[in-house]
Amino acid sequence: MLETSLIFFNGRFSHAVRKNAKDGEFRIHWEHGGTQVTTTPSRELVAQAESILKMVNETLLFARIDLIERAQGPLLVEFEMYELGLNPNDPEDIKLYWKVMLND
Repeated sequence: MLETSLIFFNGRFSHAVRKNAKDGEFRIHWEHGGTQVTTTPSRELVAQAESILKMVNETLLFARIDLIERAQGPLLVEFEMYELGLNPNDPEDIKLYWKVMLND
């Protein structure tokens, strides 16, 4: 199963990242050899993430919703509201962060 992180800024979907574990490992984190690639999620996955986000009765500056796609439908793995997991070495992630912080 692959995990997809859907990133939201100010309540709006921004982008998604697919997380993959290295061969022989189940953990997807960088420190365990995991990788992340930008992906285009299905409409169903975005809709599921948006419905989860709406359960919070406020517009969040940041949110990351991690889902796993299954035959029965998406499964929520994690809902982050303060630690997005942006890659500090990725210039695009840094640009997105500052764009939101400066309300640009």
